[in-house]
Amino acid sequence: MKPEISGLQRQVQKNCDISDARHAGVYSLCGLLLRMRDLYKWEHLMVPWQEPEPADLMEWIEDKEQYWKEIIEGEIAPVVLGAERFDPYDMAGLNVRLRPLGLVYGAGYGIGMKPTFFLAECADSNSVGGNLKPGSTTKSGKC
Repeated sequence: MKPEISGLQRQVQKNCDISDARHAGVYSLCGLLLRMRDLYKWEHLMVPWQEPEPADLMEWIEDKEQYWKEIIEGEIAPVVLGAERFDPYDMAGLNVRLRPLGLVYGAGYGIGMKPTFFLAECADSNSVGGNLKPGSTTKSGKC
């Protein structure tokens, strides 16, 4: 992976982490633990039906809670790509730069106005509405 993309990935993850730290209290204890379990599986590249060892999961949760305490006062940061600086919600600006690289960026607000961000490889794209021919509702294509 190109260093520029690795840096972008770290920036997006840090914004996600700050959001998680600030909004963990939105969920019930059971809901939070289930989400933490899913996050553990995602971070450890586990398949959905694979279950983590309980001791490993609990240690990871303790580490994650400590990390959240360290970053909870941090600000959602602008995203820097090359020499350009983008507002973290400027999906259009970032995607103009990322599409030629086969990547797509998204940002918005989830449950309880929790900031949400993602960076992904773009395998296919679809649009609904917009400037299409009359009677047409979608268009598809490769990224």
